[in-house]
Amino acid sequence: KHVISTGSTILDLAISGGRLEEGGIPTGILVEIAGDSGSGKTGILTELCASVQAMGGATRFADPEARLDKEYAEVTGASIEDEDYFRPKTVTDMFTLLEEWDTDPSIPNLFAGDSLAALSTEMEMEEGDKMGMRRAKELSQELRKHCLLFHDRNVLMACTNQVRTGQNNSRVTPGGNAVPFYASLRLM
Repeated sequence: KHVISTGSTILDLAISGGRLEEGGIPTGILVEIAGDSGSGKTGILTELCASVQAMGGATRFADPEARLDKEYAEVTGASIEDEDYFRPKTVTDMFTLLEEWDTDPSIPNLFAGDSLAALSTEMEMEEGDKMGMRRAKELSQELRKHCLLFHDRNVLMACTNQVRTGQNNSRVTPGGNAVPFYASLRLM
C-alpha cells in the first residue's frame, strides 16, 4: 500500500509519522475531512489529488455541489480532467462511480467526494424524506458493501463533510453514524 501526503508536513506527521517512514494517509481506507464552511476541506482534497498524481496514481473527483475551482486545484499541483470529474446527485450515484472505476491496485488511487452533506437520495428527490433518515441508511449500506474495495483496489476514499450544531450545541456531521463508524481517519 501507499502513503499519501496531505500537502502539510505537520499534518502528515501527526497522522502517521510515528508509524510510517514518511507521514501521510495510507491508501485502502476511508477518510472523513469535516469542518465549517471555508475551513479548507476542499483544499486538502486537491492536495491529496496532487500527491496521488505525483506518484503516478489515478484520481476521481465527485463534486455534488459543483464547487471545485479547477484553477485553484492546479495551484496545488492537481490536474482534475473532465473525464475524472463528476457531479453525482445521490449517495448511490457516488458509490456507482467508485464501483465502476477500473483502477490499478499497484499504484495509489484517490476517490475524492466533496461533500457528503450535499448528496441526496432518490426518495428525497422524488417523494421527499420528511425524517431525513434515508441518506444515513444509504451511506451505511454503501460503505458496508465497499470497504473491502478500498483495500483491494489500493484506493484512498477521502470525503469532506460539514460540521453542524446538533442537540445540546454538540458538533455533528450529517449522514448519521455510518461515516464515523467506517472512517479509519477523521480530520476535524
